[in-house]
Amino acid sequence: MALLTGFAVEDGDISSIDASRRLQVTHALWTDEPPVRDGDYPEFGVVGRNGVIHAWYGIGQSLVMFPADMVSSLLLGETMPDPASVKGRIKHAFIVYATFPLITAACVVFGFHLLLLLNFQPTAAATGTIGMLFGTTLLQWTQVNQENNLTLLCFLALLLFCLRWFLTGHLGNMIGAGAAAGFALLVRLPTIFETAFAGLFMAVLLFAFRDAHGKAKGRGNWLQAAGIFGAVFGLFVVAERLYQWVRFGSFTNTYIGAHQLQNPDFYVGGDWWRGVWTLLFSGYDSALWMDPGILLFALLLIFYFWRVSRDIKTLGFCLFALLLTLIAFYAPYPWPGGASGWGSRYTTTPAIMLGLLGFGLMAHLWPRMGKTAKIACGILTAYALAAQIGSLLFWSNLEQVQWAAWGREYFLVGQRWLNFATMLGGEFCERRLMVPEISERLLRVNFMPFHVYSQFGVRAGAVALAAWGMLLAGILGLLVAIWKTLTDNSRVS
Repeated sequence: MALLTGFAVEDGDISSIDASRRLQVTHALWTDEPPVRDGDYPEFGVVGRNGVIHAWYGIGQSLVMFPADMVSSLLLGETMPDPASVKGRIKHAFIVYATFPLITAACVVFGFHLLLLLNFQPTAAATGTIGMLFGTTLLQWTQVNQENNLTLLCFLALLLFCLRWFLTGHLGNMIGAGAAAGFALLVRLPTIFETAFAGLFMAVLLFAFRDAHGKAKGRGNWLQAAGIFGAVFGLFVVAERLYQWVRFGSFTNTYIGAHQLQNPDFYVGGDWWRGVWTLLFSGYDSALWMDPGILLFALLLIFYFWRVSRDIKTLGFCLFALLLTLIAFYAPYPWPGGASGWGSRYTTTPAIMLGLLGFGLMAHLWPRMGKTAKIACGILTAYALAAQIGSLLFWSNLEQVQWAAWGREYFLVGQRWLNFATMLGGEFCERRLMVPEISERLLRVNFMPFHVYSQFGVRAGAVALAAWGMLLAGILGLLVAIWKTLTDNSRVS
């Protein structure tokens, strides 16, 4: 179901400028293309060794897109077709559909198994992962091809392998844990914070709750496990440092440091306290508004504290600490939320993870809840679904253009639904929501059939709409089947 959902919400194009620039690095890995497109510099890119202009991103997502890039070129018989041509559009669509829905599906699978290892019943684990899919920004970052879901997948894999080692004692799991943490480092350097808090979570399980895990077999060989993890993770650290040297001739600097040296004005203007306020409470950038699963988990933890297992509480506290650490780290940036995206791009991993725990815990505690608690959970869940469905309706740049034109911040989720309602009423100009910078692309509903209709005509659009409708019907059918299975299992138990 997660895979079908990924196919359904994709718009069929590389819908993020950052993703397109990472794809250019993919091209450079196996073709004669430069790492940065002609014309992107000096707006984007850093002059590196031998005068070559390099991207200042990590290489992780570029590596993930590598197989689809090669296969699509072989199928089309052309390595670099014009992006505006039919072949170019097909190539981009192939890369998108062969990469990002798979990442989302893997996140759902790993999330489900993680909840099972945390002793959630299958019904609660399934509810939690469905909630994560449809009620967190996991859905938005499936459509907008940033690296967010990839770093989330690495974090889920890290936790899953660590818990499997802890419960079984099999040291091979630590190879997977080290690889997950190491690859995350190749995607984005600040994922070192996520690795650190995963380590904190495991340290608490190992040394603070000795009487709570009589069946845990990993405690006896924790030193060996740490050595294996460190060795595997160290290989990725060396690879990342080598990539840094190849680009910028330094083993100790970071790509952000290299960019800052050449573009110091880019980082001027950030105020730490203002950034903290923005990431905590802003209606445009706060994770609390974009991922209300955070509030759901927090409320359940407060009011049902003694009914929540120590493992879940420990992981929850570590995730809240990670969220606050990322907020503190990114607060002094001129754009602490990441500028281009649906809310904050830099805090999504702990936000989505807390949503996973929140929806799972809601299902776990539901039979014991009072009427008021159920109503509160229902309201938060409904808002979460509305926020994520709204995030898909238009390209995220729509509200950014409006913000730039009006010169003021606003409540992003509400503005998105207001834009959609106004579009349905055909009064976009009359309601003063239109600004001169808004293009036809921004006003187009951001699903694949509507782009096909606009670019290739009525017939192609009708075929695409029929295929899309079948996908939606399949997803709805699977949801109904899962719901029936969950309700039947809850009645039996």
